[in-house]
Amino acid sequence: MNSPGGRGKKKGLAGSSSPTRAAGASPSPSSAAGPAPSVQHQQAAVASPHKRNLYYFSYPLFAVFALLRFLAFQLGLLFAWLCERLSRGGALMAAAKGTASGTGAGDAPETVRACHKRAFECISAALRIDEDEAGQKEQAVEWYRKGIEELEKGIAVLVTGQGDHYERARRLQSKMMTNLAMAKDRLQLLGTA
Repeated sequence: MNSPGGRGKKKGLAGSSSPTRAAGASPSPSSAAGPAPSVQHQQAAVASPHKRNLYYFSYPLFAVFALLRFLAFQLGLLFAWLCERLSRGGALMAAAKGTASGTGAGDAPETVRACHKRAFECISAALRIDEDEAGQKEQAVEWYRKGIEELEKGIAVLVTGQGDHYERARRLQSKMMTNLAMAKDRLQLLGTA
């Protein structure tokens, strides 16, 4: 196989050892084909600068475009992650402004527990309707929305205090965040279906 730069021995000229003999100025006596190999060699020598330029410029371009594609993909992932993070944080902040001002510090764990109970009931009803083949998908969507609203209310409650009672409320809020993400995913799937 010819090298990319057109250097090296050609297939038809395996017996020649110097570049001047390979140019075809004086063919070797062992060559039975006569002037035909020298004409082929001259044509190959004329085409080799273009082939060499193709190799020199095309491979780096392929590498640059592959690098750009990789960077664009990574930036897309970063953008999607930031959008999800900001939208989740914005919903929590909006819910916190509306709910946290109305609750006292002493009843925060009870409020979280009550919101969790109502959200569980709503999402359970939505799942029953959703899993039923003949179920009304619009009703499931409404139940999911009610459950998501209750989860956001419970997450927005500010739990400040020490003790086992408050620690359980904070763990429950963490569990509610997980349930909120899953409920939003399921609501989005129902909305596209």
